[in-house]
Amino acid sequence: MSITQINAFFLFLFLQLIEAGLRELEEETGLHILPSQCIDQQVDILALWESVFPTKLTLGQPKRHHIVLYLHAKLISNLTSEKLNQQIKLCPKEVGACVWLDVPLVEAIVSACEETAKNPAVGSHITTEIKGFIINEKEKQEEAMLPTLPLMTVAGDFSDSERVSTGTKFALEEWLSIRKL
Repeated sequence: MSITQINAFFLFLFLQLIEAGLRELEEETGLHILPSQCIDQQVDILALWESVFPTKLTLGQPKRHHIVLYLHAKLISNLTSEKLNQQIKLCPKEVGACVWLDVPLVEAIVSACEETAKNPAVGSHITTEIKGFIINEKEKQEEAMLPTLPLMTVAGDFSDSERVSTGTKFALEEWLSIRKL
């Protein structure tokens, strides 16, 4: 196989991953985003994370194992969170809630240390609730105020506690690092 063929294969694979990621976004949230709606028509892979459950061997042998792909794109200026909120239609079988996060909240989320099970010292600039969407007990989407504390909870002895996954924290760290470029 030539270098040209190998490059073509990896380009094809990359484009398939982007397409699959955007399709999953639409299936789970109802948001239909096209590369043409992104600055420079660019959607990139932000991070890959190898995920295993339970998260620690002390909690038992692995039962699930998969790779999580995180995508990044800057949307064109007229696609604001307010406009996108009108399109959100969460899939009750896959999503329980969604919110838009601002930079200070993302910084607080990633400052929680999984290795030491230490929750961050959250300053008064972090709100205790954030507006988002939930799937209620009747499996209907509704707007709600959601507590921010679970977003900063770390994995403890109970692996199913409500928290942001370690992989998602890693991806959020990557996002924080590239947004400064």
